[in-house]
Amino acid sequence: MTPLEMGFLGIILLFIFLFSGIPIGIAFMVVGFVGYGFAFSFDGALGCIATVPYTTFADYGFSVIPLFILMGLVCICHSIKRRSLCRSTWCPGTA
Repeated sequence: MTPLEMGFLGIILLFIFLFSGIPIGIAFMVVGFVGYGFAFSFDGALGCIATVPYTTFADYGFSVIPLFILMGLVCICHSIKRRSLCRSTWCPGTA
């Protein structure tokens, strides 16, 4: 089977999974695993399942997102947003 045929088969399998109600993340994971297994080897695909999630979530970008959510939660709980908007009306240059 050529790589082009495997790609078309993977896209068709992905749409079948999505239209059957499987969540998109799980559908992508299964299609990627099976495609990598057929293209190279299933031992390599199992190795990717072991290493790729850690390297993805250990990235700096994923560590910043929870901190922004925490900062927003602190602002909401302490009503910083309301107080800062009330004070911005007397700032020079505001209408």
